[in-house]
Amino acid sequence: MKRILLSVAAAAALALTSLATSAQAQDDVEITEGGVLLGVQIEGDPDAPVHVIEYASLTCPHCAQFQTDIFPELKKDYIDTGKITYELREAYFDRFGLMAAIVARCGGPDRYFGFIDLFLSRQSRWARADDIPAELAKMGRQGGLTEEQVNACLSDSTAERALVEMYRDYREDPRFTGTPTLIVGDEKVENPTWENLKAAIDAEL
Repeated sequence: MKRILLSVAAAAALALTSLATSAQAQDDVEITEGGVLLGVQIEGDPDAPVHVIEYASLTCPHCAQFQTDIFPELKKDYIDTGKITYELREAYFDRFGLMAAIVARCGGPDRYFGFIDLFLSRQSRWARADDIPAELAKMGRQGGLTEEQVNACLSDSTAERALVEMYRDYREDPRFTGTPTLIVGDEKVENPTWENLKAAIDAEL
């Protein structure tokens, strides 16, 4: 059992490290007293010619599928090559999705996208757990956070209110009709398969 737990922890750390390397530092990073990262988060070159927005919920099965099947290609071909600025906008359809986002933000800007990938790619495990908050906290620790950090972030009511307010602003976007919603430039990509998403990006380049 110990070997299995160590393997899971190592895999989590590897996933976080691999994605953290491409996250771009932002000048206006805002972190609450509880340690929760606030505001919009982007990955890739902030000056890239094309801006791509994804509305996603960490408890949405379709978002998990997008993360597993399509996002690796998007990252390899367009984010890592500096062709697009990728912006993730979190949707909170339930309290567990909000809690997962808070743990992801607890890691700061360098670990944020790594945690997002971890929670989406392993969604079927933690989202079906008997004790979801405990499972999220465990994954946070596997990702390098201390128990004290996770507890402080999850009990940060100021951060929770700020994130919910940000989500309420997102809901005013008429292009946001569900998750995942992909927007390239100013236009929503209908049926965001890899082929449709790629065609929309290439048309903007």
